[in-house]
Amino acid sequence: MTYFGYTSSSPFTRHAVRRDLHRFFDQAFQTPTPGAATEEPVAWQPAVEARESVEHFTFELDLPGVNPDTVEVLAAEGTLTVRGTRPARDTVDGERTIIRERSAGRFARTFRLPKSADLQQVSATSALGVLTIQVKKAEPVRPVRVPVNVASTANG
Repeated sequence: MTYFGYTSSSPFTRHAVRRDLHRFFDQAFQTPTPGAATEEPVAWQPAVEARESVEHFTFELDLPGVNPDTVEVLAAEGTLTVRGTRPARDTVDGERTIIRERSAGRFARTFRLPKSADLQQVSATSALGVLTIQVKKAEPVRPVRVPVNVASTANG
């Protein structure tokens, strides 16, 4: 038999404090979404891992329990925004929640992309509760050698 030593109502559990600190710093240093002031606030932010290679940027977001058809990925004005909703699990009659560590409700993450990101070449794939987004890098602008022509003079 497993004994649960604390309940979800305690705001001072180690997990709750860590989660709240992560949420605070994520919100404090996150790039705001254009028009965010008019949108309803988000309930949680998914964990993310971002990497850069020579060819692309990769973002992996943990979204277990989220239907991929309800996730919106937007690439515009130098930002990448991911938003959606994870439904709350309903309790069955006779059940009560003992521990609740999973967040539910609206979520959103916005990332500022460097100028080298090609916003026309973005792909998103969901597998096993992980959303993987790849943003290709634009081809670097190469210098063009301009030939210097010798002008003919009228005096010959």
